[in-house]
Amino acid sequence: MTTSETRRDGLTWTDPERVGRYRARVFAERSRLRAAFTDPAGHQRRVLADLLAFNADTAYGRAHDFTRVRTLDDWRKAVPVQDYSTLAPWIERAAAGEDNILTADRPAVFFTSSGSTGAHKKIPVTPRFMHTTFFPFYYAAWAPLIEHFPDVLTHPTHPTEGDENPVTELLDAVERTALLTAALRAAETRRPDRIYQDPYADALCGEIGPELLAEIRKATFPTDASRTLPSTPDYNAIRTRFFDDYLQEAAREPGMQQIVLAPAGMDSRAYRLDWPEGLRYYEVDRPAVLAYKQDRLEGVSPRTDHRTVAVDLTSPDWEDDLRKAGYDPALPSTWLLEGLLYYIPEQDTHRILRRVADFSAPGSRIAADLVNAAALTLPHMRGLLDIFAGWGCPWLFGTDEPEALFDSLGFSVEALQPGEPGADFGRWPDPVPPRHETDVRRVFFIHGRRR
Repeated sequence: MTTSETRRDGLTWTDPERVGRYRARVFAERSRLRAAFTDPAGHQRRVLADLLAFNADTAYGRAHDFTRVRTLDDWRKAVPVQDYSTLAPWIERAAAGEDNILTADRPAVFFTSSGSTGAHKKIPVTPRFMHTTFFPFYYAAWAPLIEHFPDVLTHPTHPTEGDENPVTELLDAVERTALLTAALRAAETRRPDRIYQDPYADALCGEIGPELLAEIRKATFPTDASRTLPSTPDYNAIRTRFFDDYLQEAAREPGMQQIVLAPAGMDSRAYRLDWPEGLRYYEVDRPAVLAYKQDRLEGVSPRTDHRTVAVDLTSPDWEDDLRKAGYDPALPSTWLLEGLLYYIPEQDTHRILRRVADFSAPGSRIAADLVNAAALTLPHMRGLLDIFAGWGCPWLFGTDEPEALFDSLGFSVEALQPGEPGADFGRWPDPVPPRHETDVRRVFFIHGRRR
């Protein structure tokens, strides 16, 4: 591949958009690494706590009683130093396809060691490890080179075929779904019967967003058959309007001074809606997403005290980043988790919701969208599921009892389906299935409060 050829994301290797995103991520990751060095022991404790909590319900975690480990000394006693022969039975079970053995997320690949100390050894590598550990260090390591040789990103050596790691593509794919959402909002804005208006969506969706939308439309509205898939354009329009109204109502509530969008994606509510004085509006997302968005909205001023927090919610210490941006967990807040929960494993969904609950004052509000479990497996959903899986961002989690899920984590919520009163706006084209009916696809708009 030459530097002028097009990558999977539609950009050439030296395209200014790609270079800007890459540069922003490099320096953001180095800044986070430097911040960790100011309190290395504390950071290590947080990372250990994160790993223990995430993997507590694995076979290995249960065998070593991870839930009772609180300190490094506890860890040393519970998990003494072991050689490969001791770990090999666990690794072989994971390699054979068993889930939840060593890690809560399934290994994406098994690296093989050189065998310099004996036979070749299998090393499980998970997407979460690549995202939280490998890639942050990988990107941060480029910072000195880019500082001293700024042109290196526009005059790189030629990458070779196959050099793009599949895990990188997975992470980038989830980010690109934000461009699909922007394209959907741009299309809605052009409709004469639109139920909201987003004047910035066209700029935010770029060239990739409309291409993704065209693929969705082709699968959803076949020319030679009746529609069997849910109408993504109508769903997205209703979701956007529903959460527009929800956030505006929350912002008018006495004492409500904090709104948090996580992930922010290509959302433009801080720019297109009016907000009351004194409100702090936080957008949390990965550095590359926020850098792209800032570039696309250059010269546009937000209508509120708008603060960006360049961090991923799977980071072990995103709370510190949000607090540094001015967030006060002792004050009421409103959280919106839009277009997130079905892209992450069930364990991460529980962990994120628990951490949001722990970082929210009683009475704080929360809203999210979620699919039911059947939506992930029903045969007639395959046309839509295969598109997202083909993009590298499969739907991973759904539940038929969203109220119970949120209740177990400290929230009292209500779940509405598109088409029900308050979640229709005259646009939902399908019958609304009763909650007792099984083997049907559902989407839920969830909203409620921290107890």
